[in-house]
Amino acid sequence: MTYELHAVPKPQRTPKALPKPRTKSRRSATSAGHAFPKNVSLSRRVFIRRERCIATGKKTGEWVTAEPWMPPSLKALCPYKARVVAAHVDSRGAGHPDEGNMVPLEWMLHQ
Repeated sequence: MTYELHAVPKPQRTPKALPKPRTKSRRSATSAGHAFPKNVSLSRRVFIRRERCIATGKKTGEWVTAEPWMPPSLKALCPYKARVVAAHVDSRGAGHPDEGNMVPLEWMLHQ
């Protein structure tokens, strides 16, 4: 008894669908991107950014020079222009409100 081999063509390959372009999340649409929108105070953040840094004493736009207390990695970057940010004292994940939970801090120190 002999068997004949019949050539079987490969099935046509269908290309994968392209991924959909990313859109903003539902949270961004309803709460402007904040995880805890009821605890956010945009006016307070603006006020804090206009204050002097609690560590360097510089305002946004002033030159930061090397100080003895700075780590060597930060001293190597000096002089640079300060940019004060509103840094949270307690983590935002804990759900603490902005009021009484932010300090003005130079962005390099915040990093």
